[in-house]
Amino acid sequence: MQADGMLGIVLCAGLGTRLRPLTLALPKPAVPVGPVPAALRNIEQLLAAGISVVHCNTHYLAGDLEVELKEACKSRHIPSSAVKFWNEPDILETGGGIVRIAHECAAEAGIARDALVVSGDIVADIPLQKMLTVWRRRKGHQTSLMVSLPLDKPRKDITWVDEGKGTVHGFGADVENGEASKSGLAARVFSNHQIISSQILGRSKIEKRSSIDLFYRSAISRGEEILHVPFDPEGRWFDIGTPESYLACMDLLNQNDDSLAGHQSLGMINLCLPHQQVISAASGGANRTEPACAGSSASEYARSCMSMTTQSRSWTCLGRIHASPQYLTDGLTGMLTSLDRTLAGLTRHSPEPQLPLHLSPLSGDFLLGTRSLSSLDQRAGFIFAPLPSALAAHPLLQRPLLVPLDLVASFHSSASLPLSDNPSPFWLVFTRQLP
Repeated sequence: MQADGMLGIVLCAGLGTRLRPLTLALPKPAVPVGPVPAALRNIEQLLAAGISVVHCNTHYLAGDLEVELKEACKSRHIPSSAVKFWNEPDILETGGGIVRIAHECAAEAGIARDALVVSGDIVADIPLQKMLTVWRRRKGHQTSLMVSLPLDKPRKDITWVDEGKGTVHGFGADVENGEASKSGLAARVFSNHQIISSQILGRSKIEKRSSIDLFYRSAISRGEEILHVPFDPEGRWFDIGTPESYLACMDLLNQNDDSLAGHQSLGMINLCLPHQQVISAASGGANRTEPACAGSSASEYARSCMSMTTQSRSWTCLGRIHASPQYLTDGLTGMLTSLDRTLAGLTRHSPEPQLPLHLSPLSGDFLLGTRSLSSLDQRAGFIFAPLPSALAAHPLLQRPLLVPLDLVASFHSSASLPLSDNPSPFWLVFTRQLP
């Protein structure tokens, strides 16, 4: 069953604060999940279901998100006309963002349409066929549809479902536990896959509210029914909103297989140590480098980073980004500029200066170590990033450069990110040719 004639929307405007520092550089829908950004996995599923144009709302790092999705679409031979972006200077939340797109599309086409809506930062096998089958059979008073997951832990954002009738009856504290038990309602969780009728969209105003507040609570108060579709127990569903869940998603999607095949023999350069280095006079008049403070966070940071590449550890290939965002370009430029100045100063003082960081060639084997280690501090994820063209001639970038994301972020002027004793698990491999 095809979704042609429906309005397809992928929500991409969230801030992604729980996934920092990665989301300092990339909006969460642009975070790579293997060869493509997370949002593109959802876009492709909607296109395959018969939707001709997928609409994406944007807000945080909107320019970088558009460029990344457009470049990724090119790599998948998806025409640029198949994806349309709607920037929100003032974020409208999920409900307001959907209504704005629906109203403007209806005005442009002269016809209102039902909307099939998914989230750009949820990686899942969307149960599209089941959703469309249930929707085509709906009755007039059934004005929307939600997909839900089993309740995984105690939480406030419960969706109360009558599994026998296949309908949704309330959310969170709207239904008391005692009342839910008497009515035979099950506590489940909204999977962020939904269909909203043109009837609801047409009467809703563009305002800063969630889908649940703007559409579903209103429908229940009017005596309308919300159809319920349970997520397939065999289907894959991941919220990549935290480092833990993101790494777990990529482990289970088996993206850590042959993605390094063409890079193992090239010999990456490992850049771990931070830039807080000073030149000091040692006995005998020789010059050497040492951390600015032996017990500083910079020193601990460097030690933690080095342990990631010298000890047994689980490395997960998270994927690749197709267009280096400005944040990474600026951060890498600042880092290399600082390094060049430091090396120039050392050269003036010593004929054979010691490098103030580790530049040790690495074989590919360290990235293909044992997997499925449960502890996050025993795991790290790396992302292939294209080498910015402005830095192509830099001598340090003639081979792939492996660098902690925290270190790049610390050199970005707008971030001023302090180096932590416990660095994030995200690393970047800057390379001339993406795998």
